[in-house]
Amino acid sequence: SRRDRGYYHYMVNVTALSFNMVSNSGRDTAKDSFEYFAVCNDNNNDYMETKEPNFFMGPTLYDTNPVGSNLVNRFGEPCNSAAEPCFFLHADMLHESPSCIGIAHDPEVETSYGTVYWAFDSTGDRKDGELVRFDFQQPHGPGSMDHSVAAIRR
Repeated sequence: SRRDRGYYHYMVNVTALSFNMVSNSGRDTAKDSFEYFAVCNDNNNDYMETKEPNFFMGPTLYDTNPVGSNLVNRFGEPCNSAAEPCFFLHADMLHESPSCIGIAHDPEVETSYGTVYWAFDSTGDRKDGELVRFDFQQPHGPGSMDHSVAAIRR
């Protein structure tokens, strides 16, 4: 079993996940996000009830390619031993949906990276919600924290 090294933010209270299963999309292989997956969290970002909620949450994107630098040990170094626990590093995260209760990958082949997901955000009174289109556009990859390149539509 694997989790993000910062699971208390990126993988806490995961309610749904969805894989990009579009192979042979015609995209540049350096940009194609085939076999990436995104998770949805229903969490107000209270760091497992240790801080006041700041609602800075949303879908998190992961790359499943074992060749990439997306697995690290507890020191943040590449994980290359079966004897030590390995942790995921997220490929990107968008912060506009703290009460995300469902997510689905859009199999479109028009965008550069194929990282379009539809999520249901129940923020507010938790009775009414919104369907939100998240396009990670250009995932920052492991080790970066720049979550600014994206398009979100409500």
